[in-house]
This record gives sequence, C-alpha cells and structure tokens, in this order.
Amino acid sequence: MALEQSRKNRSALWIVAALFFLSGVAALVNETVWSRWLALALGSSARGTVVVLCVFMAGLGAGSLWAGSIADRRPERALLWFAWSEGTIGLWAWLTVPLLGRFVAPLSAALASGEPLPMLATPWRVLLAVLPLAIPTFLMGATLPLLARWAVDHGRLAPRAIGALYTLNTLGGAGGALLAAFWVIEKFGLSGAVIASGAVEIACGAIAWRLSRLPAQPAVTRRESDDGGKARTPMTAAPQLLLFTSAAFFTSGFVGLGLEVTAFRILQVLLGSSVYALAAMLAAFLIGIGAGSWGGALIADRFKRPASFVALSLGLLALGAGVSLRLLHSFGQTGVAKLPAWLPVPRSLTYGNEFWFCVLVLLPATLALGAIVPAVARVADAMPAQLAGRFGRAYALNTIGAVLGAALAGFVLIPRFGTAGTVQVLIVAALGVALMVALLAERPARPDLRGLMATLVCGVLGMVAANGVDPSRAAFQSRFGNAAMLDFREGPVQTIAVVKEDNDQQLEFLRLVTNQTSLTGTHLYAQRYMGLLGHLPVMFSQSPQRALVICLGTGMTASAVIAHDQVQHLDVVEISPEVAAVDPLFQAANHNLLADPRVTLSIEDGRHALLAAANPYGVITLEPPPPRDAGVVSLYSRDFYRLTLQRLVPGGVVAQWIPLHSQSIDEVRMLVRTFAESFPYALGVIAVERDLILLGSDRPLTPSLAALQRAWQAPRSSAALERIGFDDAASLLATVRLDRDALMRFAGAVAVVSDDDPVVEHFARFGRRPPLPEIRGLLTSPLPLTKLVSDSASTQVSSRFDLARRALELSIDGALLAEARRPAQEWSRQFDDALRLRPFDAYLRYVAGASDEHLRRLQIKAESSNGVEAWIAIAQKRELRGESRETEAALRHAVQAGPDDPRALLSLGKWLLDTGTKAGEGREVLARALALLPPDHRMVVPLRRLLSSGQPD
Repeated sequence: MALEQSRKNRSALWIVAALFFLSGVAALVNETVWSRWLALALGSSARGTVVVLCVFMAGLGAGSLWAGSIADRRPERALLWFAWSEGTIGLWAWLTVPLLGRFVAPLSAALASGEPLPMLATPWRVLLAVLPLAIPTFLMGATLPLLARWAVDHGRLAPRAIGALYTLNTLGGAGGALLAAFWVIEKFGLSGAVIASGAVEIACGAIAWRLSRLPAQPAVTRRESDDGGKARTPMTAAPQLLLFTSAAFFTSGFVGLGLEVTAFRILQVLLGSSVYALAAMLAAFLIGIGAGSWGGALIADRFKRPASFVALSLGLLALGAGVSLRLLHSFGQTGVAKLPAWLPVPRSLTYGNEFWFCVLVLLPATLALGAIVPAVARVADAMPAQLAGRFGRAYALNTIGAVLGAALAGFVLIPRFGTAGTVQVLIVAALGVALMVALLAERPARPDLRGLMATLVCGVLGMVAANGVDPSRAAFQSRFGNAAMLDFREGPVQTIAVVKEDNDQQLEFLRLVTNQTSLTGTHLYAQRYMGLLGHLPVMFSQSPQRALVICLGTGMTASAVIAHDQVQHLDVVEISPEVAAVDPLFQAANHNLLADPRVTLSIEDGRHALLAAANPYGVITLEPPPPRDAGVVSLYSRDFYRLTLQRLVPGGVVAQWIPLHSQSIDEVRMLVRTFAESFPYALGVIAVERDLILLGSDRPLTPSLAALQRAWQAPRSSAALERIGFDDAASLLATVRLDRDALMRFAGAVAVVSDDDPVVEHFARFGRRPPLPEIRGLLTSPLPLTKLVSDSASTQVSSRFDLARRALELSIDGALLAEARRPAQEWSRQFDDALRLRPFDAYLRYVAGASDEHLRRLQIKAESSNGVEAWIAIAQKRELRGESRETEAALRHAVQAGPDDPRALLSLGKWLLDTGTKAGEGREVLARALALLPPDHRMVVPLRRLLSSGQPD
C-alpha cells in the first residue's frame, strides 16, 4: 500500500512540474501583454517603464515572502494554495482585458496635470500600475515557495527540487516570450492572448487542486531516502550562513537584472528593436538561467560547504558577464551571419539565427546567474521546517535587488559609464560580494581557501575579459566605416549616434541613428518631406495657433511648424533624452528651434502626452520610427488616431508619416486604411518617392488659394518653403495626389491596425526584408486642382500647378527607375527633364545633381583636373538651370582644356548655334570638330549636312 502511494506521489510530482512549466509560459504571455497595455496608459518613456518593472518585481517579492511563511506553517495545504493562486491569476488575467485595456488609460488622462504640458506624476503612475498588477504579481511570486514546500514533503528532490522547479518555470517563461511574439499575439491579438493564457492558468489551478487531495509523504521519509548519508550544513551555522547567502541572492538579482538591461541595450544595437528580436533576447536570457539552475541543482549537494558554492556562483557570474561582453564585442557584427551549421534552427525562421546568437553570447553569464538558485535552496534546506520561509525571504531580497539593479543600470550606470562600463561595474559588485561570502559566511570556521581562490580567479578573469571592449560603440563604428561620428550616447532609453556623411549625390549631411534604426538625415530629400510634415498641417488647419509635434528627431519638422507666424505655441514631445541632448548638432538644420520662446520641449512618451493633454491643438504632426520597431505601432493605430481627433480643435489637422521603403505593400495598405478610416476627411501627399504624408481632419481639407499663399508673404515661412522646392501655393498643391476615397481604394480590403491587434508589428508573414512595395497605385489619377481648394484658380495658377505636378512626376519616375537599377541614361533623363520644367526649383536641382553645392564640387574637380568631361558636365547642369552665361563659360573652359577634343568643340559649337546670338562662331567651331572626327564617326554626316545647309539639324 505504501509503495502504491509513493508511485502516486511521484506521478503527482511530474504532473505538478509540468503545470509549473505551463504556468511560466502563461505568465510571460501575460507579462508581455500587461506591459504593453500599461505602456499605452502610462507611457513607454524611461520613467513609465521603470515604474511598471518595479511594481512587477515588488509584487513577486511580496508574494514570495508571504507564501514562504504560510507554507511552513501549513505545509499540507501548500499545493492547494498553489492551485488557488494559479486559478486566481487566470481569472484576474481575464479581468485585465477591460481593466487595463479600457479603464486605466482614461483614468490616467483624468489624473494627469502639470505645466507646460500635462503629464502623469510618478506617484499616480505607481498607483495605476499597482491597481491591475498587485494581485497577479503577488500570486506569481507565491508559487515557487509553495511548490518548494510541497516538493519537500511530497517528493524526494530536496534541495535540488527548488532548482529543478525554477528551471521548469524559467524555461516555460522563455517559451512564453517566444510564443507571444511569434504566434499568440499575431493570431489572437492582445486581448485574445491574455484570455488564452488565463485559461491555461485556470486549467493548471484546477489540475493542481485535484492533486492536492493526495496525501503527502512524511518529510522524514524523504530525507532518509534522499540524502544517502550526505553531509549537511550544521544547524548552528545556518542563520549566519543564510544572512550572507541572502546577501548573495540580493546581489545576483541586482547584477542579473542590471546585466539583462545592459545586454538588451547592446543587442538592440546589434539586432534591432523588433518584437521578434526582443523576444529572442529575453528567451535566450531565461534559457540560460534555467539551464544554470538545473546544472546547479545537480551539483548542489556535492559541496560540503554551501558558502563555497554560493561564492563560486557569484564568481562565475562575474566571469560569465565578462566573457559575454567579450563575445558581443568580437562577434556582434558577423556572429549572426556565421552561426555554426549544426545549430538546430531552420534558416528560414524569422529571427532564428538571432535567437541562437543571443543564446550563445549570453550563456556564460546566464548559466552562472541560474546556478545560485539551488545554492540558496541548499542553505535554506539546512532547517527543513523553515525551508519555504527562508527561501521566500531570500527570493524577496533577490527581487528587490533586481529592481535596484535594473533602475540603477538604466538611469545611472549606462548614462554615466556606457554599457561596457556598466558590465564592468556589475562584475566588480558580483566579485566583491562573492569574496565577502567566501570569507565571512561560515565564521568562526576558517574559509575554504580553495573555494576562495577559485572565486577570486573567476572574478579577475571576468574583469580581464571585459577590459577594453565596447560592443555598442564598435558596432556603430563598423556600420558607418570612415564616416565621422560626431556624438555617441548611451542613455536611459536608447543608444544613439550622430554621424557626418558626405557623398557627391547627397552631399554633406548628418544622420541620426538610434539603436539599429537610421531615423533620418539632414540632406534635402529628408528636409523636403519632413518640412512638409510641418508646413502642410499648419497651412491646411483652420486654427493652427497651438501645435504639437511628437518626436523631435533632428527638429526639422518642428522647425517647419514654428516657421509660420500663426503658430503661437508649439509643444514638442520626445521620448529620448539622448535625442534632445544632441539637438545642438542639428541647429543649422532646424534653425535653432528650441531657442524660440514659443517652443516647449518635454521628455515623455508622445502618446501619453497626447492622452494627458488638457487643451486641444490645431495641429498634431509626427514622424515616429517605422512601425516595425517594437511599441512604435501605438502611434500608427486606429485608437491613436481616434485620440488625436479628440484632442483637435474643430478644423484642426493631423499629419502622419508612412514609410514606403521598409515594409511590404500589404503593410503599407494597412497603415493607409487605418488612417483613412479614422478621419472623416483625409489627403495623401507624395513629394518624394518613398515617403507618404497623410493629412486627416474632421472638416474638409480644401483651403482657399489666398489662405495658402499667405505663407509666401511672411519671410520665415516663405524662405523655409522655397528651400525645399516650393515657390508658391500651386507647387505645394501639386504634391497632394489622393483624397480619402482614393486612399481607401488603394488600401483595399485589408486589416486595420489597432492597439489590440498591432498587426504590422508582427511582420513575419510579410517577410523580414520584403521587396520595395510597388507604389504606382498611389500615383495614378491624381486629384485636380479644383478639388484641392475651395475657390477657383486663375489660368496662370492652373498652369503653374500642372507644370509643377508634371515636374514632380518626372522626378519620382526617375527615382523609381534608378531604384530598379535601370541604365543611368534613363533615370537621369527624367531628372533633367523635370528640372527643365522648373529650373529654379531647389529640390529638382538637388535630385538632378545641379544644386549650388553640386556645381561647386564639379568646379573644384574640373579646375584640379582641367578635364574636358568635368567642364562639359558643369555646362550641362548650368544649362538645366537656365544659366546661359555660365553654360557658355563652362563650354569655353572645356575647349581650353581640350582644344583638339571633338567632344568639347561639338558641345560649344552646338550651344553657340542653338542660342543664335553667335551662330557664325558656332559654325566655325563645328567645322573644327568635323575636321578632327574620324570618317566613320556617327556625327560626320549630320555635321556636313548642317554646315552645308546653314540650318540646325
């Protein structure tokens, strides 16, 4: 009978272990969704993120502390309480759908206050995070001590039971992180994901409740069968040893979360910030911890002196952190592409290579981080009756350390020392506490000298491995090669760099890069579309006095907004303090925007700022990062656009940027449809080939020509518009191509992006690097001038409008031909023809390579080489600009450089003949060219005919 009962208990142990694995899966799905919802309500700025993290970890610690105490007092009810906890977590998960999805955000807006831009104060953020997270995180923290107590009494696995259970739960968490990113949210949306994970939690609770009715095996039987005579920690040493072990566990939490924050920041530079990359990083971290905990559980009982095991675990953590940093530095740029072929991952799997790369580079640190869990369990097991309570208190300290480590690393260490320096600080912290444990934990007994030396050697080797490496900086330098890096910053939000680049087409410009995303540059292409993001909503708005710009970036959009005298106040919201800090480098491009007294800059999440705004705006414009970056889709969703409508004055205008270069055509259509469906009136603007601007309003977007033309009557706005190629209202209106109906036809029957279904953020099915989307559907059937303005246009205005539109179409066609790698003759001809139509257009001069700076560079090249081709090129560009005198001068320079060169003579002679003012000289020059040409040259016959007839041919 006893044997049969033992078999039942052993089966129950395996079932409960499986339940704890599934609990880990569900917990990470829940955590992913809850964090997302809270970011929408509280903001995803550094402040909002750390509040959510602290509340989450504090709940885990409090639950662990409570569960450890009650489990030791009533061990026979431990599994029942576990079942109750799991079921309650599942039910609460269902409750969070209305609570977090619908209630917290408006409450956050109602509580927000402050000047100049209302923001939610940190105490209110804490309260609103505690409200939905306190109960589930408390119960999540309780599950491990409860199961540890049950495993001690019901199974025969102590002290390794806790390590094994922790391993299962952690590996389940890794699976949950991957499952949420790669399938569940994409398939069911955020609400569906939480409902599914809640159902799993409830099922786990129900099964655990059924198993709780089995009688537990007496603890003494477990110990007699499990120990096998192995030495145990003396009772007299247990309190002091537990104190130092708890300090070590606190330190491992501090170092572990600090290391996680730091490693993630480095990996975002190497791999990007998509949901897939972030999930791969988190899963790799958890897998390493789980494997380390399992390995530590296997060897925990082999150490006769637990203090040596605890100290060595921290020493190995110091070594592993240094080795991981070295690996990130050494293989960060090539490791993803050169993974060993034997790794079991389909190469077609989106981010499969990145996942294994994260596992390999993080494994040295995460293995050691997980190994300390069974070490702490071994010490707690020295007093079996207090196992759960002692472990629960130690685990609570671990979570406190984790909160402090994450906050200190993100807000203090990384901004002060950078990611590489932060890892070195964490190595020193781990080594220092490890040596303290090795020396003092078992006093008055002498320290274990072999363990002490092993710990010291590990720590020193870790410091050596971390010395002189900086993966993030090296990645930026490798990416941009010889380009000058003007600034490099690692702050609490992200890593950024400002790079100066120079080439003959784009000329000299600055590029702003965050993590792995190049946000923008200051070349004229970017100035044009980002300028329109500011000019258009101001000029189309019926009340543009108050404006909001979300995302500062280089400041060029905000600069365009404030260039208009009608704008009396401009709020600029930027989530990254690092971006704001490098603004002085962009003052030439944004005309010292932040010095304008009408401008207020706030460091905050843009969506939260809009949610908290007390006063409506006449203009809201934004150019966020591409929506494939994790979290950014919240600025492209239907819910966000509805929020903007609520914050607009009647007749106000929202301007949104849609990238046409970094996603598939299906994603573009979804973004367009989402915007068009959200506004009663909408327009689509294409001023450059790969950037779409959408305007939305609650009133018709048909201003009068006179109202638009006022922008050219004020010096600042007129100069700003002319710099990017717009000399009057007609040329500006020529960029407006689609109304709301046309946008809807282009989008077709596609899904709408919403907060609950962030479909474009989960882009695996569209392709990681899709071909550039075919955008000609946006260019057909453009709106006529009569539908763009409320009044009738004169014949002269209509003519300028038609001319500007034709020139723009030619330049876009040329860009698309160049993009398709067609012969240079084809696409350059398009640019040239566009410039001939509008030779004064600054933008068309730029794309045709005929701007003042382009010509200056050609002049330097021609003067230094005195080459015929360079002077002819200058003449061609001067001719496109309509500059006759300069064209002739360049052609004469070409003849001087090559008096016997037929090309120079032909070019000058034809020019003189065509202009008609110096036809005689032209004929003489052409005659000289004819004499120099070989008889079979293709120009011989036309030249003879021309010279004999006296008429141009």
